[in-house]
Amino acid sequence: MSLVPYEQLKWSDPRSSLLAGICIVTGFVNVWRFPELMATHGGEAFLLTYVGALVCPGIAGRLAAMAVRASIQGDPGRRACPSGAG
Repeated sequence: MSLVPYEQLKWSDPRSSLLAGICIVTGFVNVWRFPELMATHGGEAFLLTYVGALVCPGIAGRLAAMAVRASIQGDPGRRACPSGAG
């Protein structure tokens, strides 16, 4: 990735800079209000579902990566205990 000189970091149109600022502020407001809205409307079930939806694919991906690494490099457990005792 190459760095751009500071002189080139200018908006091509003032409206685009205004629109970017509005989008950033709107995003911050939504992140700020999300916990309050979730608590008001019974968001515990949503939060548990959301966390589960994040964790389950993460665990599956981690197990798949470990399986691929073990098949490419050999069983990592044998290197930790080469005699097989343990």
